[in-house]
Amino acid sequence: MFADAMKALYIVLYIVPFSILRYYPFINKLRISLHKLCGIYMAILLAEIVVFLWLARHDFWNLQYTQIYRSAFGLVFALFSFAVIKEKFFKHFFVYLVMFLYSAIVCRTAHMLEALLNPYFPGVPDYFITNITILLQLGISYPLVFRFFKTKFTPLLETKNADVWNYIWIIPMILIIFGFLFGVDLSDDTVGDWRHYISRWVMSLGLFSCCFILIKVLEQTKQNATLNENIRMTGRLLAAQSNHYKLLTDNIDKAKAAKHDLHHHILVMQSYLHNKQFEELEEYLNQYQVRLTESAEPSLCKHYIVDAILQHYRSVAAESGIQFDVKVDMPVQVAIDDLDICIILGNAIENAIEACQRMKDAGQFINLHIKMIGDMLVVTLDNSYDGRLRQAASALVSSKRSAGEEGVGLSSVTSVVNKYDGVLQIDYTATIFKTSIMLKAA
Repeated sequence: MFADAMKALYIVLYIVPFSILRYYPFINKLRISLHKLCGIYMAILLAEIVVFLWLARHDFWNLQYTQIYRSAFGLVFALFSFAVIKEKFFKHFFVYLVMFLYSAIVCRTAHMLEALLNPYFPGVPDYFITNITILLQLGISYPLVFRFFKTKFTPLLETKNADVWNYIWIIPMILIIFGFLFGVDLSDDTVGDWRHYISRWVMSLGLFSCCFILIKVLEQTKQNATLNENIRMTGRLLAAQSNHYKLLTDNIDKAKAAKHDLHHHILVMQSYLHNKQFEELEEYLNQYQVRLTESAEPSLCKHYIVDAILQHYRSVAAESGIQFDVKVDMPVQVAIDDLDICIILGNAIENAIEACQRMKDAGQFINLHIKMIGDMLVVTLDNSYDGRLRQAASALVSSKRSAGEEGVGLSSVTSVVNKYDGVLQIDYTATIFKTSIMLKAA
């Protein structure tokens, strides 16, 4: 019974800890519920344990067959993970290879130590020393690896750069091939050679060094993408401010012209009044009032930057024949950086305008509401669209983008929302796309 328990524990130890790391980065990108995933996973694991215990009772069974059997079920678990994880193939293939290497290094080292120590402990059941060695290695390395995955690796999986993931899997694959070619021998000469143990830990160090370097590359890629987005939004902000400044100067010029013309208007009205031409006077005043109304460009918001952005995009929408309704109720100053406001509003309104421009039918519209509720700035934007959406992973992607490309805009908006402890919610019907954003602004 104890011997069977050691064999069952061996199956659990070489599968479960590494599978947790395998699924953790994609926990929000599963095609099935987490409850169903655990149920199916435990059923496969139980089947592997039962079959392994049955096979291990036969005389022909040895460590070589154990490795083959473990690899076969490892392939089953791999195919299952690829089926249930909704993510780009090469992205989670890279994660799988990293976890496979970590598992191989830990378990293979344990097998080598058992082969080395078995002659000194002849009465110990098979896999007892292996299990103890695996537990010791996991006790030392697993907390560090899990923290590494949680704090460094998982956030960078959101990097919107498909090209990076298409080739970085080659590095762990090379290490795996190297391990199969030079690390499968458990002869007495091999297990007694300390250089073999050092080589395995050097390979382990090389693996995580490569991961560290890759993470630095991905961090730089993400920073460059964010920087480019900030530069783009800064250009939009400058353009909006330039248009706003031009609008202000035009209004000042119109005010000067109106002041200059006011003297002539007074003379005309005095003439009508002197000659008791009241109907003509009333008509003249009505015409003058219409001219004043047409020339006026009312401010949309007390906040200068927001007003500049809205004025800019309202003119862009007008050029495309899009009805743009805006209602803003916010103070002159809020605790949100101007660039962050530009990223939020710029991306949201740009996407709305582009969605309206893709419509073949009439009736394009954008309804934007901005309001302070307590210490939260609430932005709601509804726009018409052609009913076509494309969903990549868990993010809605504009249909203007190619199949392998995800926009940086949504990622930048999400980063700003997280920065201000906010909420981003996207909803849609067959004809209306709805975006709701809440930011802590006080």
